[in-house]
Amino acid sequence: MKFELSEKQISELKEWQEAIHKIYGDYGSYTYCFTPNGLGESVTVISDFVGDSHPLNLTDVDSW
Repeated sequence: MKFELSEKQISELKEWQEAIHKIYGDYGSYTYCFTPNGLGESVTVISDFVGDSHPLNLTDVDSW
């Protein structure tokens, strides 16, 4: 199984990672969650610094 991010999702991810780096001085580790939902995929990224309380939602509903 192969999961990929679009250019738009990669851009949003990099912006979010830079914000985390500015706050914590490091990028940390990330968990990527790809969840099929029948119409497409929900994509969520969780940083080990901010945890589940502030995940990044990269779901691209327009691609469904």
